[in-house]
Amino acid sequence: MASTILVKRSTGTTVPSSLEFGELAITVGAGTQVNRGDRIFVGDNNTTVQVIGGKYFTDMLDHVHGTLTSDSAVITDNNSKVDRFRVDDVNIDANVIETDTTDTDLIFRANGTGKLVVEDSQELEFGTTGDIEFRFDEVDNVLRLDRVGVNTPELRLQDDLKIQFGTLGEGSIRYDETTTDKVRVEGADWQYDNGVQIYIADTTVSNSVSTGAVVIDGGLGVGGVAWLDELRVDDNAIIGTANTDTLTVNSETTFQANVTFNGTQTVSGTINQTGQFNLDNIRLDGNTISTNAGNQLILDPDPRNGDAAGDLVVRGNLQVAGTTTTVNSTQMTVNDPVFNLGDDVSEKVIKSSAVTGSTSLSIDNPSGIIVGSAISGTNIGTGRTISGISVTFSTSSGFSSSPSVGAAIYTKDGSVYEQIGTFISQTGSTVAVQLSSKSLRESSFYENLQLADGNTGTPQTVDIDPSVAAAQVFVTTLISIAGGGTIGALAEGDAVTITQGSDDGMDRGIAYTYLDGATTKIGFFGYDRTGSSNGTGAFTFIEDATNTNNIFTHVVGAVGTIAIEKNDLDEDSGTVIGGQANQTYTAQSATGGSGSGATLTVVRDGTGAISSVTVADGGTYYQDGDLLTVSGANIGGNSPTDDLEVRILSVSSSRGTVVMGTLELDEDLATPYGGTGRSEFNSKGILYGNGTGNLLETAAANMANPGVGPDVATSFQILTVTAGGVPVWTDTIDGGTFT
Repeated sequence: MASTILVKRSTGTTVPSSLEFGELAITVGAGTQVNRGDRIFVGDNNTTVQVIGGKYFTDMLDHVHGTLTSDSAVITDNNSKVDRFRVDDVNIDANVIETDTTDTDLIFRANGTGKLVVEDSQELEFGTTGDIEFRFDEVDNVLRLDRVGVNTPELRLQDDLKIQFGTLGEGSIRYDETTTDKVRVEGADWQYDNGVQIYIADTTVSNSVSTGAVVIDGGLGVGGVAWLDELRVDDNAIIGTANTDTLTVNSETTFQANVTFNGTQTVSGTINQTGQFNLDNIRLDGNTISTNAGNQLILDPDPRNGDAAGDLVVRGNLQVAGTTTTVNSTQMTVNDPVFNLGDDVSEKVIKSSAVTGSTSLSIDNPSGIIVGSAISGTNIGTGRTISGISVTFSTSSGFSSSPSVGAAIYTKDGSVYEQIGTFISQTGSTVAVQLSSKSLRESSFYENLQLADGNTGTPQTVDIDPSVAAAQVFVTTLISIAGGGTIGALAEGDAVTITQGSDDGMDRGIAYTYLDGATTKIGFFGYDRTGSSNGTGAFTFIEDATNTNNIFTHVVGAVGTIAIEKNDLDEDSGTVIGGQANQTYTAQSATGGSGSGATLTVVRDGTGAISSVTVADGGTYYQDGDLLTVSGANIGGNSPTDDLEVRILSVSSSRGTVVMGTLELDEDLATPYGGTGRSEFNSKGILYGNGTGNLLETAAANMANPGVGPDVATSFQILTVTAGGVPVWTDTIDGGTFT
């Protein structure tokens, strides 16, 4: 049978103390306006109790339709009418609107931009006998103000009252008695149609812009020929309206101020320009070419023939101060026989001006710099170092629950976490982080990553989103300076030089991408900072690499092949081991490297020299480049003088049994290690915890008539727990009672 759901309920009239989101409750006590009886409640998404209905409200609807009834709702009749309507002090009955209180004004007011409308041919009459009639004559399409009586009334506007024209009162006429004592026309222009002449009888002679028969504070437009006895222009003058208009000056012309040309200028001589020169979106200022709009400057020697056409020649040195250089060429020739990778000197641009004595600077990005680096440049001073770096990332949002200041912040790439610093602050679209003593990669590396406030369990995450802040991953980068403040001011655009002062831990070499079937992989060859067991590094080649902040790693397995080394010194040392045929030392334990369990078979020839070393047991979790040591005392010599050292050249793909401490994955995974401790399970049972013991199971639900298909129409049983916390099945959900 179907399940029974009982909502929370009470015989009283009080509101439930709290309800979960979507949880229902009902009261059946007699309801009034001041209590909460006879009502239905539901919890909203803030667990706030909301009233959604009940008998108290339905009783208000139980009366004759169309009749205004006290203490009840208004219900219209079958003609959508009620017999009368009362609103506050206004009573509407039949065709009469009146106030209930004697000598009270009746006010008509439209809210906002609303209107009070009198329809066509309807009249507004003024006076006891209707002396003045105001109406719209639809036949003549005229708004009329008519004199009805025998008297001749005046239409009079007090001082400063306007007659306005236009939908929004764009034009107006008023008498300004207060300031000018003139009738003033304001807002819109006046137009006199063809045949209407303007004649001004005043003959006052003009000797300035403020005297004369006609005084115009603004411009004067003349569409035809203007005959002027003498032309004097003060302030601005525009001649012509189109680029085909011409101005011919037959006399010498002197310009005493700035001149602006908006059209095409043809100059046959030399132009000498002092100061800034703006050409469209290109700005020339001193020896700097920049844009004054957007963030891209394009140099195209031959735009007619596509992106690959033409030659751009740079004579002298080329310095690129940005963090990313993309070359789409298919062929590149460089005369220098040596590429220098991992330069420890970088140039950064100041993003905000700084006053003298500043101990904090805003730079363009944090890529390639770390705490402890030296900083130099104009007005920086000597002996200055970086004592701290903080970066504000552009993110899709802030953490839903703001971390504590100083809490660890990680980058998250899939399932890989890496701590980059500690939390400072956040906004709705940024997260500020105090970097730890490490170097960040270029900004593009982080565009598909997340920031996380933890590296275990289910931490909070936010997407690093450059689209939020003008396509910048690093919105701001602030560096703190130790050793004193700046000795002078720095302007936006100034450059500073940062010299690395400590180990950044990054590898150096060349990375490349390739397709292995449908899978994109990364290869690497170069200097691996941690390639050797003693941490001195080694030159390496990695076919299938993982790049984490310019540190390359790869999958490791058991020992495959090894090479003999002589203490990395390429010279013999130790005591003389006497010759003896068939000196074979089987399964000698080897120590060192990143794995464990490796044993080797060592064979000496008749002279005592080592003729072969083979792998008896490869062990587990060794890596390419690991250095293993076999005690000299176990192979016919002395320790440590005659110790044998071998280097792992490659590892096999076979891992064998995975061992993690006491955990072996070739057996059932026990509960203390995150497993179930079981290898078999009841059909349709559900697992639940049992402390450190094996997981327990419920019985299967007792379904007399299970549904058919993946989406059943009926719920047969529900999983709940007893008072002791044991999971059981039931067919009833009881919300309980409340008082």
